Amino acid sequence: MPSIRRFLRFRVMIPFALLIGVAQLINHITRLKHSTWHPHDSALAAQQPQEQFHLNLSIPELLSAHPPPHALPPSPPSPNPNSPEESEPEPEPKLKPQWCKQEECLSGSWTPRSPSYQTLADLQKAYMNPQEPVWSGCRVPDKDLTDLERSEKMAQRLLDVMNWEWLPDNGKKMRVVNVEELVVRLLRSAGGIILIGAPPQKRSPTHPTKQHPPRTRLIARAGVPASRLQRPIFTFLEEHMLIGEPEIREITAMYGASKEDYPWYHDFQRVEGWEDFVRDAVAWREDERGYVTEDSVVVLNTGAHWSRHEYTMLPTHDTQVDQQHRLELTFKQMMRRVRSRLTPLTHLTIIYRPTAPGHPRCDLSPRPYPSLPYALEAESPSSIPGRLLSSMHLNQEEREDRLKWDWDRFNVHNLLWKESIRKMGETRKRLGWVYLDVWGLALQRPDAHAESGVDCLHWCLPGMLEEWNKQIYQVVVPIDGEDGL
Repeated sequence: MPSIRRFLRFRVMIPFALLIGVAQLINHITRLKHSTWHPHDSALAAQQPQEQFHLNLSIPELLSAHPPPHALPPSPPSPNPNSPEESEPEPEPKLKPQWCKQEECLSGSWTPRSPSYQTLADLQKAYMNPQEPVWSGCRVPDKDLTDLERSEKMAQRLLDVMNWEWLPDNGKKMRVVNVEELVVRLLRSAGGIILIGAPPQKRSPTHPTKQHPPRTRLIARAGVPASRLQRPIFTFLEEHMLIGEPEIREITAMYGASKEDYPWYHDFQRVEGWEDFVRDAVAWREDERGYVTEDSVVVLNTGAHWSRHEYTMLPTHDTQVDQQHRLELTFKQMMRRVRSRLTPLTHLTIIYRPTAPGHPRCDLSPRPYPSLPYALEAESPSSIPGRLLSSMHLNQEEREDRLKWDWDRFNVHNLLWKESIRKMGETRKRLGWVYLDVWGLALQRPDAHAESGVDCLHWCLPGMLEEWNKQIYQVVVPIDGEDGL
């Protein structure tokens, strides 16, 4: 078995991702960290850290923040029929909240947070976690600022980003993330959640011990044997392309790349044999049958690396349209191979999380777009190449390099996955695939990127990535009284 980073968080970290919560809603959940910068941004901000994310669910602290339901209170005494006083009228039953479901939760707009975070201290209090440093700001362009001025502007920008909430547009509500419910749901599956694609935070795995305070309660609530706690409920696999060098060479050769002459210089992060790991992780164990009965969950993403900027082995002698079409054909071949390896697995649901949009001139948008139709017009794919070239003075080589980032093709690739999953659903009684369409909610946030005018691809943290985690929760944890995945 190849060496694979495992991530069990009973201090529980929720990228991938997975898979990978918000202020008052998800107290203590998401701790989003900084790591290596995406190669697409080297021309903009060399050696800047790339912002990545994972979920951090610290069980002792989080369970105290979200205590389990207490026993029902004793029934009130029966009324005395001989009492001269009239009996109290029975209160009217409370209406159950109208919770949104998957697609309903993903359709909406951003609204000002109420109540808002007035100061950085307000936000840090909401996100306080003794296991991780608190958020202090989002990067701002360095324009001869003093350290104090920079800190103040970074703090204000973080407040500006976080003082918006996602509101489904059908009048229904999203459920607040309940950490214990999530952990119990994952314990009832063989493999928990496995995040594949988005680079995880590089940390060592931790495992629960017999002395772990909530251990007994978690086992009892999940109804699983203690052996289940010996395996992860979160696993992060850093896998940029989903296929390795031999397959990339084989596929690109089908569309004109040289089979032998091309020197392999790419530094794509790769977990060899990740498919075998998933197969083993999601398999039910004989001694747990009848107890571990829920689907494991894979959250999959192919990311921004699928571009002409990275696939330089493909021919470049013809037009940009021809080159992008060739890349699209290569992408489809990758999809077929990944589908063929994951779809046959039983007791598994695969959530595909689309690649999020970049906003070429994010420095011009200090607040979210008011609606999805507005965002679709403002960020039309045909306008992206021109706006990528308008943000600074570029020489010809830099201009050509930027165009190869292919930001205008992100959603083209997303829609290939969406259509593929739709077609699979027409031919299978139990699909096992979910397309989590976060494109629209992310498209409406040009203001929430990592550094305005400098990095308009990655995100100011926790921000957008936290919202994705909330959306994953809506899919993974069933609504009371309904079947889950």
